Amino acid sequence: MRKALFFVTEDFGFVSHRIPMAKAVASCGFDVVVVAHENPKKSAAKTIKSLGFKFVPLSIRRGSTRVLGEFKAMVKFWLILRKERPNLLFNVAFKPIIYGSLCARLCKTKNIINLITGTGSLFIDSPCIKSKFICSLVKFCLRIVLGFKNQHLIVQNSDDFKAFGAYTGQIRKIRGSGVDGLSPIPEPMGLKFTATFVGRMIKDKGVLEFIEAAKVLKSKGIRMLLVGSPDPENPSSLSESLLVDL
Repeated sequence: MRKALFFVTEDFGFVSHRIPMAKAVASCGFDVVVVAHENPKKSAAKTIKSLGFKFVPLSIRRGSTRVLGEFKAMVKFWLILRKERPNLLFNVAFKPIIYGSLCARLCKTKNIINLITGTGSLFIDSPCIKSKFICSLVKFCLRIVLGFKNQHLIVQNSDDFKAFGAYTGQIRKIRGSGVDGLSPIPEPMGLKFTATFVGRMIKDKGVLEFIEAAKVLKSKGIRMLLVGSPDPENPSSLSESLLVDL
């Protein structure tokens, strides 16, 4: 039986966005293995296993920049990759793309598909010297690994297609990950208009601007809701205490 391995940073990220893709891969005759950081407070790992996929936990943090810790995470993934020997490797987001591609080259993995779902806070202009350095380092590493043989890149918007198309000729743009399981319902009668923000509570997603707009629109009878939670691994995350005090 052929094997496909998905390398993502968070187990809940796989559950929220990658299950349809993994099911499609499995329907093509692949055993699916998921490697990700396991979050004890969530049931994502259990969900992954219930789908018949193999789950392998990996100590990796999205927001970490500690050299020793990152090197250890890459070595651990190399050991996993060497053991699993997948026919197909999916790397989702920057860290998995860089670490996964380097390890795949050592393990001679023949087919690698990299997914960039967005550049996030890292590529937003910042006066912080550390942020600028990390951004330049990531671009340098991406330019190297995406130039390896057997590399394919998938992006979800025209800006990323233009930015990373220079790194590789094997690039495709899709319309996005999408949202499954939602059905439209009629507008409720007799209630005032409500505008809702759904997402992680981070500054770079415009949460502060949404809050400022809410202050203006409150006097006009418009209700504004924030639906989501902070993301401690993101440098622009808002604190839970700040959101509660709003």
